[in-house]
Amino acid sequence: MHKIISLVVFVFVMIFGVAVAIVNTEMVSFNYYIGVVTVPLSLLLVSVFIAGVVFTLVLSSLMMWNLKLKLKRNQSRLHKYEIDQANLINAINK
Repeated sequence: MHKIISLVVFVFVMIFGVAVAIVNTEMVSFNYYIGVVTVPLSLLLVSVFIAGVVFTLVLSSLMMWNLKLKLKRNQSRLHKYEIDQANLINAINK
């Protein structure tokens, strides 16, 4: 079911993207620090969207990496605490 929903959303986004590209065929000037380039508006929109997706993926990957490191650290601390607890229980039972 998840694959079907993903496919429907993907097809909808593609159709929407093609419709936007067809409507926005005007040439626009894109000024950046090094120079100026004239590109179709639809190409500029797609480029900015892709740049945003890549930026978001990089940031979320860094955050996930940080969380995985914290999880690994906390799991090792928990393991040490469990060993200490077992040792205390053994000492009390003796």
